[in-house]
Amino acid sequence: MFVFPGVFAYFSKNEYDVVNKANPKMVVLFNQELDDIVSEYGSGMYAYIPEAPANLQKFYRNIKTVETYARYVSNSFMGYNGIRANLTFQDGRQIKDMYITSGGKFRSTRPKLLMRIAMQDGRATEVVTNGLELTQTPTDAKGTIRVLLQQLIMLDQNEHHNNYYAPPPPPPDPAKEWEKVQ
Repeated sequence: MFVFPGVFAYFSKNEYDVVNKANPKMVVLFNQELDDIVSEYGSGMYAYIPEAPANLQKFYRNIKTVETYARYVSNSFMGYNGIRANLTFQDGRQIKDMYITSGGKFRSTRPKLLMRIAMQDGRATEVVTNGLELTQTPTDAKGTIRVLLQQLIMLDQNEHHNNYYAPPPPPPDPAKEWEKVQ
């Protein structure tokens, strides 16, 4: 069997594929981003119902762990090598292979920040990473955290739409609409 050498570049792991470096500062960043997003939901700037921030916090309290990983490997040449996540809730329910980012069509070999987040009472208690955040600025790490949190929110919004938005108005009754015509 003949294998092209380039195939190994698609799937060969490196040090950034191993999530084993605890970083207490990432816990602080994660919780700050979480607080910022909850306050945005209560700011009145968006079309959320007044109960949306409390419902969002309730959703976060239900999360036990979030573990992100690269679709292929962290530095793969494959296009669309996005970030995925496995999510575990406090009741044991799991969501596997949840979409976080697409990774783009173009084949970037830039490693991705991977994390394993343990949560309790809606707050991060431990964040273990692949160490990539130490080669970036805290602002870059916060951006990655925000994208992750926004995708988690979208999951809950899709399942519990009425927890965030007012119900749509009832459709008009055609008979009554025709009665209004003079």
